[in-house]
Amino acid sequence: MTSVSAMGIEPDGDPIHVGGASGGAYLEIRPDTRRTHADKLIRGKKFSPDPGRMAVLSYRVHVEIPGRYYVWARAYSTGGEDNGLHVGLDGNCPESGQRLQWCEGKQSWRWESKQWTAAEHCGEPQKSFLDIEQPRPHAIQFLMREDGFGFDKWLITTDREFFRPTDVCPLSVLQAGVLPMTFPFVKADSQFPAYWGTPPAIQTRDPVPTARRLQAR
Repeated sequence: MTSVSAMGIEPDGDPIHVGGASGGAYLEIRPDTRRTHADKLIRGKKFSPDPGRMAVLSYRVHVEIPGRYYVWARAYSTGGEDNGLHVGLDGNCPESGQRLQWCEGKQSWRWESKQWTAAEHCGEPQKSFLDIEQPRPHAIQFLMREDGFGFDKWLITTDREFFRPTDVCPLSVLQAGVLPMTFPFVKADSQFPAYWGTPPAIQTRDPVPTARRLQAR
């Protein structure tokens, strides 16, 4: 396995956000090198307007009922430069799957289903969707837009008026196989769980990913 230093992965610019993450873990696109609007934007490194050019996360999903599925995701955003993501289907990313956007609920885990548009930079509801035409297994793919993006869970629904969840939502239903092991849940108001021991007087940021902080590549 390639070491973290060999891959050139830098320390994250903010603390871990495991508090409130479902399953006790989450994914983050690193390194988080563009944190403010003043930081230089480098396409192909810190930002990917073209879906699929950089990190891709793929899930195999058995869809029984064809239709239009609205995409929701639970994300953690600390600012205005780590709040965007793309979603695709079977290797393609339609216009309706591009530029999922989070503006509300900073510094917390939040479900959202909005698309960035030129008219509304904080996103318009009911515009993030995938049209699934065949009842069969499909690959639902989440694709990097901005580094530093924290990703917890996602869901798709045919309900256009689906009410935004405020909790972690139920576990996935498997058609086959077993769910991966989860970690102890940490409350959202606690970033240092009791079983880690006594919190240090000064907390530093560790550049090495641990089992509690999974890294999206």
